[in-house]
Amino acid sequence: MRKLWLICCFMLCFVGLAYAGTSDSAVTSANVAQLINIELAEANALGDIRTVEHNNIHIITLTIDNNDDDGYTLKFQSENGITYGTGDNFGYMIHSSAGDDTSVTPNEGQKPSTRYELLLGENTNTVEYGHTSRPSELVTDCTSPGESASKFEISTASGSDISFNEVSKATRSGVFNVCLTQASDLQLFHGDFTDTIVVSISDN
Repeated sequence: MRKLWLICCFMLCFVGLAYAGTSDSAVTSANVAQLINIELAEANALGDIRTVEHNNIHIITLTIDNNDDDGYTLKFQSENGITYGTGDNFGYMIHSSAGDDTSVTPNEGQKPSTRYELLLGENTNTVEYGHTSRPSELVTDCTSPGESASKFEISTASGSDISFNEVSKATRSGVFNVCLTQASDLQLFHGDFTDTIVVSISDN
């Protein structure tokens, strides 16, 4: 009788274990590595800025990769503002002779009377950018933009930002053009005028 009781007890335990739950779940997961990258390619140089107005000249091509779900920000900075120790030199092309003494501000023949202006445009070769709304500084074509195109200047050390806040997918090999406008200045010296424009990218 005792043996039969032990067998029944074992069977009850087995039945209890078999019907302890009727469903369960398992989590499947994946991970995508962070992607943030920018490449610059020079496009065109300007001609004589002493006598000719230059409007919306394509000077840089940007190729961008970013997969942050909050989008990304492009920052445009001018190295001339850092190079020359005195004066307001951000966003100006400066004559090569000013490099002889960078501790003083360039004179009027070495620096145009106005800053250059920039405009960011979409390149027709790209379809792999993920923004769902266009920043006000971005146009469909920067070489022949509409009247309302929002040009920007680099006027401080912090530079000028363009933020792509609303995205619906990652940007992969997104291509953009940077165009430059420079007013003429009859009092400039002859020779070469340059600035190094630094473009960086950061996650939002």
